[in-house]
Amino acid sequence: MKKWVFIFSVSLLVLGSMSFSLAESDQLPSWVKNNAKWWSEGQIPDSDFFKAIQYLIDAGIIRTGPKITCGEGTELVGNVCQIKNAPIQCQVNEQEENGTCVSISQSKFYGPLAYDSFDASPFKDMETKHSKYWYFEDFEKGASLPGINFNPEYTVGKGHSVDYDDGLRDQLGQGSNIALYGPLMQIIFDKDVLGEYPTHVGFVITSGGINRNNGKTISFEVYDSSGELIQTAKSVQVGYQGTSTKDDVFMGIFNENGIKSIKLLEGNMGDRRGWTTLDHFQYGR
Repeated sequence: MKKWVFIFSVSLLVLGSMSFSLAESDQLPSWVKNNAKWWSEGQIPDSDFFKAIQYLIDAGIIRTGPKITCGEGTELVGNVCQIKNAPIQCQVNEQEENGTCVSISQSKFYGPLAYDSFDASPFKDMETKHSKYWYFEDFEKGASLPGINFNPEYTVGKGHSVDYDDGLRDQLGQGSNIALYGPLMQIIFDKDVLGEYPTHVGFVITSGGINRNNGKTISFEVYDSSGELIQTAKSVQVGYQGTSTKDDVFMGIFNENGIKSIKLLEGNMGDRRGWTTLDHFQYGR
């Protein structure tokens, strides 16, 4: 079969006005060459020959349209230039493992994790993923937490905030706002406001207690969308309410069926100086 016959047939297929790239002839399956020969001799109908051409297009052996040239650091995937070794973008109910996205188990606890800014949050990509809603509050301009009721109510004031809230990573976090609460707090999510219960909830404990040596221990009870106890998270030791942010810890929970409420339980607190402080409250679905 002469090569010009094959090229002419392809040109007919793409209406002549579109350019195309063609692989080397030794990459063409032999049956395609035979079909082209038989078609040129009138032994098979146009429809059978066009099926062979469509196969070459689908297999990427020939490409219709202008030649695509990718820039440095990118590669051609199909007809799109993509960044080489680009980070994998997983869905909100997935996590990356060995270069692939896998489903997160029904429930997962995060923490205690060191935390100096929102970049340290395991939920930092929630807003850019396919989430239905996502809220984040650092209390720097008061508080806006739609769909949450606190029992008892927290108060917002100056104190030991997340380190980078003041624009400096100096382990001080002074002069910024935080939320304070007492020895027992229940966080209740309002489904009527949110539409659905959140699947991801996290917050940072920036200090706890007035004991310079020991700080104190806080434990958590998490309840699912039906009000059933998921499990009691292991207790976490939080630092003394001093001037350093190095003891700040992130605690989070994922539950694919939704989170209705969380209880934070503590030991004896003493006066207001011993109140535990929260910052960077984040939740969504």
